[in-house]
Amino acid sequence: MVLGLVQGAVFLITLFQYVYLFINQRPSEPARNFGNQAAAYGYRVIRYLTLNDNARPFPFREFPQELELPGEEVTFD
Repeated sequence: MVLGLVQGAVFLITLFQYVYLFINQRPSEPARNFGNQAAAYGYRVIRYLTLNDNARPFPFREFPQELELPGEEVTFD
């Protein structure tokens, strides 16, 4: 159930990001960072559910930081 909520949140972030990009011709950095954190959280949930990690994910621990920082600026030319 939690994984479904994460998937829905990532879908909404993606939809928002593309609408924002269409209107402003540049991505929203806060949405980009939150999307990266949501992906890290989904990864932590999957590891916990598959018994590969004993650390309980959020809300039992802090919301995870980004696993990987974005490599470069994304452009749509």
